Amino acid sequence: FVAVLLLIFLAGIKNGNQIVPNDILIAIAKGIALFAIMLWLGRRILPKILDKIARSQELLFITSLAWCFGMAAIVVKAGFSIEIGGFLAGLALANSSEHFQISARIRSLRDFFVLIFFVILGSSLIFSNLSGLTLPIIIFSLFVLIGNPLIVLIIMGIMGYRKRTGFLCGVTVAQVSEFSLILAAFGYKLGHITSKEVSLITAVGIITITLSTYLIIHAERIFRKISSVLSPFERRKSKEESIFTKEGKSIILIGFHRTGQSIAMNLPKEKILVVDFDPEIIGQLRKKHFDFIFGDIVDLEIFERANFENAELVISTNPDFEDNLILLNQFKNLKNRPDMKIVIRAEDEKEAKILYSLGVDYVLLPHFTSGQYLGKSIAVDPQLNILSQLKEKDLELMNNNKNL
Repeated sequence: FVAVLLLIFLAGIKNGNQIVPNDILIAIAKGIALFAIMLWLGRRILPKILDKIARSQELLFITSLAWCFGMAAIVVKAGFSIEIGGFLAGLALANSSEHFQISARIRSLRDFFVLIFFVILGSSLIFSNLSGLTLPIIIFSLFVLIGNPLIVLIIMGIMGYRKRTGFLCGVTVAQVSEFSLILAAFGYKLGHITSKEVSLITAVGIITITLSTYLIIHAERIFRKISSVLSPFERRKSKEESIFTKEGKSIILIGFHRTGQSIAMNLPKEKILVVDFDPEIIGQLRKKHFDFIFGDIVDLEIFERANFENAELVISTNPDFEDNLILLNQFKNLKNRPDMKIVIRAEDEKEAKILYSLGVDYVLLPHFTSGQYLGKSIAVDPQLNILSQLKEKDLELMNNNKNL
């Protein structure tokens, strides 16, 4: 979003370092007008058009593409870059109820253009322009790969989150955004920077995007190895420890989003302890008067505070397979709890088979479980009166979430 604002600002600068205040003000005014018009079209006009043509998937696909290319052309005529046009067109489409269908239809096309983008990015890197830039490339790459996560760690620590939460958030920003490459290309076109600076930014982008991928994939393993070093980034009394909870619950529910919330609403509230690390979910739990712990269950301290030794049933709706394996490994250290039942969610049948082999009592596969539930509900009520009851419960749950 900041990059788009900068592109709008730079559109008011004609060439070199010549800054004309009137041109900048006109560009900003046109940018604000475009944003306002696009938001209005996206909320008032475009949804009605898309609703009419949504019955035909092919027509919806073609119309979406026509809208994007048409808006890009109009924005270019208005004096802005084509990237701003694409951003605004996507902003308008995102407000329609068919945005999931549109996204699904254009996914293959999007992946193709992403591939082309990075091929062009790599081929545009002229190694002759990198002479004398080796040291700056290394310094800036290290700053992005290490400095960005450190900044996030510090901010998260000040906010009261644990070091694991801060670290996992930090590694996701350890790369240069592709939008910065677009911004650099625009600056080069205006004459603000030379081809050497563009090559420097491109090289740092390629290095950080590549290496950060592996940082994200192996984040858990890296965290376990450097966990003790990250302790200074964690407040002694963290936000996750400041929440009052009653211990000794017989049912411990890990995760209170869509699946977890549906489960909790059908169980006795006084028997449930919810563990979640999403602040918005914690706000819902407060309003609904659930006992909870604010924290990450794979954190050993949070695990100990949950007091699993008193639990009869543990349900994890967390879809992260690696987190669930860590959780199962921690259960092995519990003593005198052979009767505790464990239910864990999996994303596919392969994960489910692995979890069953590790001793899980039941693996929650949403498409399996929902089908079994509906089938049994219909079987016990051949008159299908139960469908209206299920409908009322679902609508009540959706309305409660909307109000929150």
